[in-house]
Amino acid sequence: MNVQELVRQALHGEIATTAPPPGEWQGVLTRGIEIRRRRRRARSVLGSLVVVALTMGTLAAVGTFTGRPSIVATPAAPSALPARVVALTSDDRTLVELDPVTGALRRTIASLPHDVLRVELTPDGSAAWLWEQPDGLPCSAQLNPGAIARVDLATGTVGASIRGASPALSSDGRRLAYVDVPCDAGQTASSVVVRDLVAGTDHRLSLQSPPSAAPYVVEGPLTWAGDSRHLVVGVTGYSKTTGAKSYESWYVDAAASTIEKPQTIPISYAGPLDLAALGATAQFAAVVPGTTRVVELAVPEGTVRRTLIDFPDARFVSIAGIDQSGRHLLLLVADRADGSVALYRWSQGDAQPTRLAPGIFAADW
Repeated sequence: MNVQELVRQALHGEIATTAPPPGEWQGVLTRGIEIRRRRRRARSVLGSLVVVALTMGTLAAVGTFTGRPSIVATPAAPSALPARVVALTSDDRTLVELDPVTGALRRTIASLPHDVLRVELTPDGSAAWLWEQPDGLPCSAQLNPGAIARVDLATGTVGASIRGASPALSSDGRRLAYVDVPCDAGQTASSVVVRDLVAGTDHRLSLQSPPSAAPYVVEGPLTWAGDSRHLVVGVTGYSKTTGAKSYESWYVDAAASTIEKPQTIPISYAGPLDLAALGATAQFAAVVPGTTRVVELAVPEGTVRRTLIDFPDARFVSIAGIDQSGRHLLLLVADRADGSVALYRWSQGDAQPTRLAPGIFAADW
């Protein structure tokens, strides 16, 4: 059995033969963590193999999806790319630094105490915010709260954690937004908290849907606009009669206290939006729910300006990270044939994406 097959099994645990419904990939990843927890002992050996795979140039080089023509990249100039990629390997607990041009392993930053779902790099590149999933969570809310913690990338030291979900760091690095999950007595609904990382203060956004609408639960994802003031908040509606799910994305002013009539982004896709701000403009990169197409989306208008890139032979695509300029994307792409996940980079102006490394669960730069 080769290293890629081991990585595939560790990353997914059990590979489904069909894709899940639109918008359910976060649930797939969370369930995958539960499977991987039960296989922790076997994965302790695999972790070493993953590092070997990242080190081997043949596995980190520009690659292909099984069963389709090779991707011939037209990469951005190396000098224009961010200085590093910070990534989480498929064992969910090893944070590494990769070369942004080749995907080769530069160093291991830290072995983390808990499984991690998300990595967000600070603008100065000195630290990263992690969305952890520790064992023994304090409540059984529908949205798994987890913990949010900051790791120093020079020392690997992890600081004190915040209980919450779906963290998002503003592009200026000043504010951290996250979903506060109702675990405490008397708290009946999830809400968005914006923490000022400079002042050390918290600001809670009260989001109220119209009384006639289906009850909406703030579940994320959260995405900052390029102005570091506005947020796109993903909410899930549950039918009062059938319990069926519906999804909306609300564009809100993060400085407001109560938002009684959130501005809904008028889109018709049946799933939450996977977004990343394209610099300081009102444009976002977005994965069209239920597809493998990444488009440029005007927010809050909800107008698709153009297709940035498509992965027709992929099972799913997710935006892992974007740089400060908004020109360079990191994408997690699952092969339709075997479900194996690899990290790709794409820059505006590139004709095709560049495959960086296999077996990556989360990344940013």
